[in-house]
Amino acid sequence: TARMSSAAQPPPPLVVEDSPDSIFQAGSASSSADFRCGCWLHLRALPEGPDGPSSHVPLHVRSPRLIFGRDCARVLPEGRLNCPLISRVHAELRRDPGDVEHFLIDHKSSNGTLLLGRGPVGADGRKILHGDVVAFGVASEEQLPDLAGKGCIFRIELPPAATSHRTAGLDGRGQG
Repeated sequence: TARMSSAAQPPPPLVVEDSPDSIFQAGSASSSADFRCGCWLHLRALPEGPDGPSSHVPLHVRSPRLIFGRDCARVLPEGRLNCPLISRVHAELRRDPGDVEHFLIDHKSSNGTLLLGRGPVGADGRKILHGDVVAFGVASEEQLPDLAGKGCIFRIELPPAATSHRTAGLDGRGQG
């Protein structure tokens, strides 16, 4: 499991702007290679589950840090998920300042966070890869049917440059 370096500096605070450069926004339909939008990550909802079709419109993540949860006081609207299995402050996506490794971190949620095919995500974080499927609100693949239709499953898309230097020497699932 990839762990975040304790020497890594914390990301800058999340700032919301009401502009075309907003942190997380619905954009036009695009391919995984189309990152002209300036974001570092696209999330595509998988409303019918990991094997179903993805949303045509990606959610664009521009901030180096995005927290997901239900708490209106601590989670910005961009990261709020309307799913009963999500904790108030559930998990976060964090961009490495050097743009080499990016992480998914569980904030000790009640029901867990899962990277399909790679296992549960802990508070120490797990490196994310292009094509990973994240399920918020479950800790095992056996629990996935509980999420069908709840808006808690997403496919991660990274720009080609980030994908190529992050997966060099790996088997494509984050294992060397």
